Amino acid sequence: MYQLSSDISDLLNGTNKVFVCFTPDNLDFTKMGKVGVMSIYVSGEKLDILLSSENILDIAAVLEASIFSKGFMVFTWGIKSFFSYVRFFSQKDLIPESMLIDLKVIERFMDVEKGAPTSLTEAINRAKFVGQFSEWKGLYNKVLLPLITKVVPGMETNPLLHTEFRTPVHAHYEIEGQRGGRLACSNVFERGFNPHTMGDEVKKKLKPVGYDKPFMYLDFKQMEVWMLSYLSKDRQLQELLDSGKDFYKVVYRMITAKDENAEVSDSARKHCKLIFIQIIYGMTAASLAKQFNIAFSMAHSIHENLRNSFPTAFDWLDSQIDTIQKDIGKDYFGRPRNFKDKPYRMRNFSVQAPSSIFCLERLVALHKDLREIDAQICFNVHDGYGLVCTKNSYLETYEVAKKSLESESKLLPGLKVPVECQMGFNLIQMKTMK
Repeated sequence: MYQLSSDISDLLNGTNKVFVCFTPDNLDFTKMGKVGVMSIYVSGEKLDILLSSENILDIAAVLEASIFSKGFMVFTWGIKSFFSYVRFFSQKDLIPESMLIDLKVIERFMDVEKGAPTSLTEAINRAKFVGQFSEWKGLYNKVLLPLITKVVPGMETNPLLHTEFRTPVHAHYEIEGQRGGRLACSNVFERGFNPHTMGDEVKKKLKPVGYDKPFMYLDFKQMEVWMLSYLSKDRQLQELLDSGKDFYKVVYRMITAKDENAEVSDSARKHCKLIFIQIIYGMTAASLAKQFNIAFSMAHSIHENLRNSFPTAFDWLDSQIDTIQKDIGKDYFGRPRNFKDKPYRMRNFSVQAPSSIFCLERLVALHKDLREIDAQICFNVHDGYGLVCTKNSYLETYEVAKKSLESESKLLPGLKVPVECQMGFNLIQMKTMK
């Protein structure tokens, strides 16, 4: 690696700013041999470095001592994949001391649709443009950068065993991959799986790597309802959530004018959940009648009963559409999106987008809090967190994970959301922990 050190030193020639990108964008650590090219740009020059399973540890060491060292400013495009690749072969995180500006993640947050820069000059100019906006900066350091360098690489490189293929498989995530800020998940690895789309047929074929290890799955209860209550400050909604009662059974009785002690079946509760979520996001009585094949009069009654039960929340949702200016609407954190053709979608976005940040903030905290425990995050599904632990550590894992996830948000002060937890040796045979 002496030659590489020399080449990088010659390329830098005293400069402390570089632009780094990769071909292809996603480096597949599940394949051995050559995987792609890392390109380092300075003004007017470029160095291409061939990456492979054989040389990645040496390359990481050279980069750690050069462009990832303190004093450097590294502009990059989708560098998370590189950190996952290094972690897979080194079994430890490569944490840069340099300032890291991932334009792909930042521009997606700001709804800028462009491909990778083709030079350092272009990267700097695009960084200056997004740098005019303050909305992303606090979130970048507290949530997005830890996801890029540690949290997502940790999840991606923690495998599950596919019992049919008899091989370890890995999930792949794209930060800021969905419109509302959620992680996008796709099956891009040669040996991969997609947690966001796995049904029972896939779930029953996945197990933890290692002997006698159970899964633990924690997810937030009514995440978006808690967020709506927090943002709208609807007292009735908050009191119902704080009561500890089954939220959707209570709401079912409200919208159907049933006695408060009337029995509510699991099927009725499930339909109530669907109706509640769709009405708060703008479904009309006419659409409700058509979708659920009920009389318009009944749909209208349900619609009115729900709005009358939580008037403050509905008034707040209605007001979000009025905040759109020049077709652009922004969520609680200032994340901008264009609603020119469908302004009603602002209702959904105003709740889902901050919910995604809350869930990612808790993911970062959970990753940190599990460091001293024999447990790992093996996948994430929006407001759900899949862990693998041991039979000896499951109680400690449960206590630490529950406390971590239920802690108060620093980004949304005062917001704490309860979680449910399940545990089992198979993802389709999980039992609730209490």
